[in-house]
Amino acid sequence: MAPKEISPLSAQGLNTNSGTSTFQAIVSPCSTCANRRVFQDSNGPACPRMMSIKQAADAAAVGTDFSQSAHLTMTGLEYNPYVTPSPGVLANPVYDCGRGSIYIWVARLIDNHGFLATSARAAIPPITDPSFLLNHTNQIQCMIFPVVPSESLAGFFSNGRIREGDRVLVSSIRDQQLGEDGSEVLIGGTADKVHFHGDFNLLPRPKKDDHPRGT
Repeated sequence: MAPKEISPLSAQGLNTNSGTSTFQAIVSPCSTCANRRVFQDSNGPACPRMMSIKQAADAAAVGTDFSQSAHLTMTGLEYNPYVTPSPGVLANPVYDCGRGSIYIWVARLIDNHGFLATSARAAIPPITDPSFLLNHTNQIQCMIFPVVPSESLAGFFSNGRIREGDRVLVSSIRDQQLGEDGSEVLIGGTADKVHFHGDFNLLPRPKKDDHPRGT
């Protein structure tokens, strides 16, 4: 069965009445993820990256132009000398020197709340649970399009580059960016590195005021 066609707006959780929407998300653990499904089935959601790679292969087989979506098929190994090109490995983020872009695949919290155990299935914790990225990536639901950093390249690296498992705030905008040929650029929005509730390793505040008046 062919995958359902998804518009850029609906993929971002937007509709024609939406302006800008923001979502908390976690940078997808693509290099260690167990989800390699091409279609969503009874076992769980599809991997959007594997889905795009299959669609590209299908398009090539029938002579269809897939160039608008070519950036969605990149493994992240193309321009990254620090990644071992093992078969089946997908790196994240993806550095696209050819297009001058960085793509960050993310999984929104709203799509990965987990579920309780039933007689037919085992319990899956929410993606914010520390055990999820270690043991439950087979059930991860990622955004169908990647996002890009909201800051400059210098800021991206000087502030600590975004890595798999990082917490980010994604901003999705109704109006898609247009390419040089006027076609929509298939990007899910922009991301900022943030902290969620419970992320700080706080130490007890000193009993003596560390900022006395006049200093």
